[in-house]
Amino acid sequence: MGLHRRQCLILFRGLELLRVGGRLVYSTCSFNPLEDEAVIASALEHCGGSVELRGLPELPGLDGLPGLNSWVAAHPEDGSVTWEALADVPDEVRGRFLSSHFPPTPGSTAASTWAKSCKLCRRFLPHRVQGGGFFVAVLEKIRELPAPLSNAGRVVPRTPLVGDLAGVTVTHEPPEHPSTESVPDIVREETSSPNCPEREDGDEVNAGMVIQDAQKMLKASSGTRRNTRFRKLCAATDYAPVEVEDPAWLAASSFFGFDAQVARRFCAHCDGKRLYRVSDSARRFLSAQSSRQLKVYSAGIRVMECLNSPAGATRRFRFVQDGIRSLVALGIKRRFEVSPRVLQRLLQEQSIPISDLRNGFQDGEVQSSLSMLGQDGSPVQCGPVLVTLLPDVKSPWTSDLAVSALLAVDRLESYVTKSVGMALSDTFQLRARAAAILNDTATSTDA
Repeated sequence: MGLHRRQCLILFRGLELLRVGGRLVYSTCSFNPLEDEAVIASALEHCGGSVELRGLPELPGLDGLPGLNSWVAAHPEDGSVTWEALADVPDEVRGRFLSSHFPPTPGSTAASTWAKSCKLCRRFLPHRVQGGGFFVAVLEKIRELPAPLSNAGRVVPRTPLVGDLAGVTVTHEPPEHPSTESVPDIVREETSSPNCPEREDGDEVNAGMVIQDAQKMLKASSGTRRNTRFRKLCAATDYAPVEVEDPAWLAASSFFGFDAQVARRFCAHCDGKRLYRVSDSARRFLSAQSSRQLKVYSAGIRVMECLNSPAGATRRFRFVQDGIRSLVALGIKRRFEVSPRVLQRLLQEQSIPISDLRNGFQDGEVQSSLSMLGQDGSPVQCGPVLVTLLPDVKSPWTSDLAVSALLAVDRLESYVTKSVGMALSDTFQLRARAAAILNDTATSTDA
């Protein structure tokens, strides 16, 4: 029920910002009608004909069902008890419900409008779309709203929502004489919270002021796991392009055997312990100087991570499986090219003794352009390494398969979890079978 209030406030604000003639897509990954049809019906009723539902375009492969015309609201503690209208709710729990939790009153103009409009909403059920289900509705603003939906008196989002907006400066001036006649009860309920802050001079606080003061409110509401996550989200998470002259980068390019000039394709987290592959456009964006404070929470694909090193030592990196495919394209020389049998063994057993790798060199199942195994009498070159397939066994189906590994004195160990290793093993087997089937089909066609 709490999400219904939140969703209504978000949708109302979106409709206020929408220009006339513009369209807004409302979508959730929930099938709870209180988060779906109830929110849309409430918006249509309070917009007074200024907003209308529009049908979705044809979506091949997506078979959606129309929205619900009616639904019930359940008891907050006992889901087996439901009601069809607010008037049916007992007095002891009625204060926890809003009229918008329920379908429009039968026989009313709103009910007649909703009976026609609900068919334009779409419910995409998981078993019909072979994926995660979702609800979608498209609203078009045909004229200005008769009155603001979310700025009458004190409209203060609950603390978690303020946390979402921390760091964003919003300026918003309330109307001189706000009218509450056409304001949804969802908004009135939000404004009646006893936790709503007030200014020192006694004036009520509007939403813009609260959002501007979000950091202070977050600090005061510390102690919960959710607020901790928001504080981490608001912390400095800037990224900076990697410079070619950076000592750690030069050491990494020399060790792994790739051109240091490709630094322009990477960015580093502010602590320098993680490297990400980014597009040219993303790099230009990260390099641009802006007068506005902007925190970048995520950028690119993580490809390298810093190993534990002694204090003061040059940082050493290892490969991260998430971005391994983008690293293969750089032509990294520090790699083992192995047969499918050896690759499967590494994925399933997670390690291979160094003696077996040396035997693989003798049998042609393991190759490397570097003498990393000490075949010439030199020490084993321990450290991170890529493992890919031999060139003569690659196909379009398996050419991008690669595994992050670590070469130790006595073994080669995969640098992925057991579950990821098994998933990669299954993927490899599936692709190999598909390639064999396609090759047989092509041979038969040629014959």
